[in-house]
Amino acid sequence: MSSMRGWQRPTRVAIGLFIIVFGATVFFAVRERAPVEDLSLNEQLDPEAVMESTEAVVTQAKGDVRDMTVEAERQLTYEDGSTRLVTVRVAVERGESDRNFVITGKEAAIGEDNQTIEIFGEVHLETVDGLVIDTEQAHYGETENLLQMEGSVTFSRGRLSGSSVGAIYDEGRALLRLLSQARVLMEVGPGGSVDATSDTASMSQNEDWILFEQNVRIDQEGQLTAAETVLAYFDETTSTLQQVELRGGGSITSKTGHSAKFEEMQAQEIDLLYGEPDGVLRHASLRENASIKMKGEAGETGQRVSGQLIDVSFGPDGDLLTNLDVQGGVYVELPTDTQRPAQRILAGVMSTVGNEKEGLTEAAFTNNVEYREVSTEASVESRVVRLIRSTRLETSLRGGIGIIENARFIGSVVFEDLAVDRLVESDTLETVLAGGSDGIQKAHFAGNVRFRDGATEAVSETAIYDVSAGMIKLQQAETSGRPARVVDTRSSVEAASIDLLMNGAGLKASGGVTSILTAPENEGEEAASQPKMPGLVSSDDPVYVTSDDLLYDGKTGLALYTGHARLWQGETTVQANSIELDERTADLKASGAARSTFILEEINPATEELEAATTIASANNMHYEEEFRRTTYTDTAHVNGPYGDLTAAKVEMYMGETRGSMDRAEAYETVKLLLNRRIATGGRLTYFTDSGRYVMHGTPVQILEDMITECRETLGQTLTFFRAIETITVDGNGEVRTQSIRTEMCPEPQFN
Repeated sequence: MSSMRGWQRPTRVAIGLFIIVFGATVFFAVRERAPVEDLSLNEQLDPEAVMESTEAVVTQAKGDVRDMTVEAERQLTYEDGSTRLVTVRVAVERGESDRNFVITGKEAAIGEDNQTIEIFGEVHLETVDGLVIDTEQAHYGETENLLQMEGSVTFSRGRLSGSSVGAIYDEGRALLRLLSQARVLMEVGPGGSVDATSDTASMSQNEDWILFEQNVRIDQEGQLTAAETVLAYFDETTSTLQQVELRGGGSITSKTGHSAKFEEMQAQEIDLLYGEPDGVLRHASLRENASIKMKGEAGETGQRVSGQLIDVSFGPDGDLLTNLDVQGGVYVELPTDTQRPAQRILAGVMSTVGNEKEGLTEAAFTNNVEYREVSTEASVESRVVRLIRSTRLETSLRGGIGIIENARFIGSVVFEDLAVDRLVESDTLETVLAGGSDGIQKAHFAGNVRFRDGATEAVSETAIYDVSAGMIKLQQAETSGRPARVVDTRSSVEAASIDLLMNGAGLKASGGVTSILTAPENEGEEAASQPKMPGLVSSDDPVYVTSDDLLYDGKTGLALYTGHARLWQGETTVQANSIELDERTADLKASGAARSTFILEEINPATEELEAATTIASANNMHYEEEFRRTTYTDTAHVNGPYGDLTAAKVEMYMGETRGSMDRAEAYETVKLLLNRRIATGGRLTYFTDSGRYVMHGTPVQILEDMITECRETLGQTLTFFRAIETITVDGNGEVRTQSIRTEMCPEPQFN
């Protein structure tokens, strides 16, 4: 940088020369002249001049050393003591060669007090180290030690050049100030050319910097820089930028087609560092309302990162980002298009990991992390439709430009779908943030998962929320074995795995299913539209169901329990290979080795008092129909209760108006009834609970009675008998038992 310093300091001495030359204490030495042949040179230029001379040479010396020489074709001196020089050349010579310079001009005028000097017409300054300044008028005042230039000013030195309207050189500070319409050009090597403009600018020789002020614009090989104030440090040899400081609201924008991965950087203050010797941007520090916007891929807006402090590092080419750290009010806008919601990340701190080959590869967010999805539909007011909060967020990045893809939220995770009142809480959450048409498509939750969808709540160790499918898959803990659990206003389900559809659309549970059902609390019209419980159970107490698997369809209201299915409430039980509950009709179906146990209230014939008695039934299939209050057993039906031991191809039990009561029972095909020591067989049997009456039809109906010492057999088309009395009615005619067939041993019943 030292080679540029020579063009500034000598100016003070050069201008001071004129004061010394014409001061009272100045030493003048005028060289000898050859005889002048051309008499025209002796013609007086200015009638007011009291003295004129030609080819004047004035030398100033400090001690025995000459340091300045002034040459002029003519010198005019006036009565007031002022002096005017024509075709002036001022040479300043210092002990150090890099401080020597020459000023030339058409004319020069020295003030009356010998304190000021004006140079007019094609003013040209050139230093030994290559600085050149051209203007039309220059003014020097010894008191201020300032060289002032009016009008158009141009300058150059090596690869550095520029212009302005008006300029001032401050001798004491070795500072050149460009007063208006300042422009500086740098022809640099690999870093490209630099074209900077501003209202004013200041250039320091000693420290090799340029200060641009007001409306600063810098164009450098595909990048545009703007700010109110820019301080640029450069290399004096190559003129390449080394460091640039932007103040008062700065921005750096990459032009269309430029290879840089960022589109724009903005901040109240920006510091830029450039690599040596190529002058390529390697680091940027942005402070106060800082932001950096990446270039987007086809059809997408680029990712934008903002915060109070942003620290960016670039690879050797100045294009690829290798580090991006943000502090204070971190706000990230993910790439988006018109087809999906806008995605945002908020945090206190953001840090990244990257390398010079791949660019940015990872990012981490800490301190009150929030992820937001904002609706961009024209018909919908802009609002947050999805929100995730956590202590920390770790992400993977792609494309070398910081596009966030895979994300892992850690610590006190809260996931909310605000548009549908849906919430998930967990220790961690893993998801993919980029590429979905509707934002997040799938989210993996782990550790103490809690889920809420309207009135439905769930807990599990892990969960996978498939947003596009509208389903969350809940999994039990592997270590503790704690099952996943779903609860709504009327039921709960526990299982190793539960696939829960949103908005009550249904669920699928597998592995040790346990379900608890309760009746709705509403009454009247509201109750009519609510899920219903079978009349076999009480609405006052919960019903329990276990099975291997459960499939519930919210649209049809069908719940299918399969694999070792068992339903119970108190002493009432139903078990089968599968049990189906219809919550719309309150029907129940049990299929495959169905078996049920009911407590029915009946009048004891002996005591004539109401007593509770157990009824056990089995069949391959069981079907309870709430509309008819009928339970049907088919395919090898077997019912055992206080009214006897009954088998048939099909048995129907009609319940009474109150739970626990039965109006009648119907048996069809190959009916066989065992009642005390009586065996009745036939084609159909009807039992009336209120009278204890049995009516059996068949071809024939057979009743065998074991009398211990003998057997009585009664045959007929229709037999009617009662639990409490011995009378049997055959074909509608009363007939005493003595008319029945008596044998020592009872024959085999017609149905075994």
